[in-house]
Formats: sequence, structure tokens, C-alpha cells
Amino acid sequence: MIKEDHTKAAMEAAEISIEKGIVEILANVVGKAKALAPVAEKNGGRLRSSITWVTSKQKAGGENLNVSPKAHEGYAGSSVYYAIYQEFGTRKMKPQPFMRPAIEQVTKGTDPQKTIADIINKWYLSKLKSI
Repeated sequence: MIKEDHTKAAMEAAEISIEKGIVEILANVVGKAKALAPVAEKNGGRLRSSITWVTSKQKAGGENLNVSPKAHEGYAGSSVYYAIYQEFGTRKMKPQPFMRPAIEQVTKGTDPQKTIADIINKWYLSKLKSI
């Protein structure tokens, strides 16, 4: 009986699944953050449209976040200089947080590692059914 070694394929599949899990979490955070971002009444919307995500392998459209994630890392945020002032406020301006509440809403009651593990398990189960 000849047994095939599927180790390499399994490792590649795990990498793809981990990336999908990270992207799913980041996309959800970005969606919530855009909904929560303050928008000026006149000529507003730049902050909201600048919110994006990036991983070591891919990025969403939009402005560059100027970060270099390592493998299995992802970042969500805004590249506009005043985003930090909106998030945390200043001496003269109240904070209008949008990123922290978005992260809280997406991850509340869930473990991001478990979310990624669930995606990996779902992928493996689909592959096992096809064997």
C-alpha cells in the first residue's frame, strides 16, 4: 500500500486558512469602524474612506497604512494624520472613538484565535469530505 504524504499540502492549506481568518476579522473591524467614524458635515468622509486593513500577504483597497505586518499578523486603521486625535481626543476636543469600539464589537464574546481555528477546521472538514 502506497501512502501519500500530504504534509506540504496541509501546511499550505493551513496558511491559507489562517490568512482567511485574519482577513475576515479585519474586514469586520473595518466595516464597523467605518460605520462609527465621525464625519464632518462639510466636506466630510475622508477619515471614513481611509479606514482599511493590511496583512503580510494582502491589503484592502484604499490608502496605505505604512505598516509591514509579519506572517499571521494584520492591522486595521487609518492613514490620515488626524485619526488619532479623533480616536483619543485632545485638550480641546472630546474623543470620538471608532477603532476601539469596532474591535470590541467584532471580538466581544469571541476569541480571535478561536475564530481562526474554526475557519481552519471548516476548511479541513470540507477537504476530508472530498477524499
